[in-house]
Amino acid sequence: MPRAHIAPRAYLADVKNPLPHSPRASANRRRAFLFLLLPLLAFTIAQARFPVIGYFASWNGAADAIAYGKLTHINYSFAGTGGDGAIGSVDEGQLRDVVSRAHQAGTKVGIAIGGWGADQAFVAMAATQAGRDRFAANASAFCDKFSLDGVDIDWEFPTTATADSYEALMKTLGALLHKKGRYLSLAVKSHDIYVKEQDVGDKVKDGVFAAADFLNVMAYDGGGPNHSPYEMAVTEMNYWVKTRACPRAKVILGVPFYGKELKPDGKEPATAYKDLAYQDRLVPLRDNSGAIFYNGVATIGKKAKLAAEMGGGIMIWEVAQDSHDETSLLSAIGTLAAGFPDVPLTIAGRPGLAITPAAPASGLWFRNFTVTGRSLPDRGALRVR
Repeated sequence: MPRAHIAPRAYLADVKNPLPHSPRASANRRRAFLFLLLPLLAFTIAQARFPVIGYFASWNGAADAIAYGKLTHINYSFAGTGGDGAIGSVDEGQLRDVVSRAHQAGTKVGIAIGGWGADQAFVAMAATQAGRDRFAANASAFCDKFSLDGVDIDWEFPTTATADSYEALMKTLGALLHKKGRYLSLAVKSHDIYVKEQDVGDKVKDGVFAAADFLNVMAYDGGGPNHSPYEMAVTEMNYWVKTRACPRAKVILGVPFYGKELKPDGKEPATAYKDLAYQDRLVPLRDNSGAIFYNGVATIGKKAKLAAEMGGGIMIWEVAQDSHDETSLLSAIGTLAAGFPDVPLTIAGRPGLAITPAAPASGLWFRNFTVTGRSLPDRGALRVR
């Protein structure tokens, strides 16, 4: 059927001055006008700016050095947890500063809980429903306290023994966060050479996909001379989008803002991209500086396009390692992302979620924890009683 046509001004006049129109005619005009608005409202709700999600390592930079306007989300890293479900303390002044600056730029902020080596901290807590409920309540209260927009869980990684409790935790946490219009993101990977059960992706069960809003795919730290080649990004996206059939809008491709060097003794020291770029102005044009391999501007661009074609966004570990001049990788991503199509929100019905513009073998390897962020300081705790 053809749609009725009515001018907005005529409708407003009808509302303000219903006479001499009949009540029936006035009601019909209201319905016709609202019917015309529905497609526009649906488009507004169903679309979102292309997500560019950056982790910020609290020990590795200053709040005023972040390019907030080039990010849609920031995950402040890390807070710890334990068997009691408490959320570890953070630098409160720094976190509040990040939240204030981010919100002024229209950028959402989440708290990343866990990190490399923190998997055991989740195990006892997630084993029971009481523990999961307590953790979810604590995480929600932490968000309330710091005006946060979401929670990111870095449980690296669930195992065969903990896959069920991992799924149950995400369902419990996601349900509580979504009631308040907050997002839940998870750091995931299909395969990791540094853990006993190296095929870690299949431990993330299908039920997790419905509970989470973003799966931040860590397509880096793959070992070998080049720890994050383009082919690894393709493999990861194929796994999560095609093999696992996770909704593509939820699959966020992760890229590194650091390089690594494989030493003859098996160690893998890491160097921030900015340190490489400031030492050698040709660094952005390549993917290696001597024996140190990283992602230059061209490779980052290819990965950003892959993220747009196959997934729902791009993720960065981590933003403090970027340069702040024409060599910036984040600037290159932002330029490309501005031209990418908007991403359909799978969470369209939830309030507040529209994106506003603006255990390794000992002795075999080594990581620079300051650069890669895989550390968990011993901190105090915030509890909900």
